[in-house]
Amino acid sequence: MEFRLEKKSFEWEKNLVCLLLQKVQGVSVNLEKQDRWVWKEGEKSGYMVKSGYLCLRGDSEEENDTVFKKLWKSKVVPSAQVTA
Repeated sequence: MEFRLEKKSFEWEKNLVCLLLQKVQGVSVNLEKQDRWVWKEGEKSGYMVKSGYLCLRGDSEEENDTVFKKLWKSKVVPSAQVTA
């Protein structure tokens, strides 16, 4: 499969293009299967806001601090959840 950019890259983009090509090198595409979204951070349970937040924070489930655990387990009224 040939990879081609639609526009000429700016100088600052060239490193990013190289990184992209390194990441997709060796990836095979199966045209017989339908595309689907996969959340690899929470393979057992699928995507959850908690796993997305942990991913952005750079934490894993095991590295949670006790304050964060208490926050997710807290019982909050719906009106406060929206504004929090």
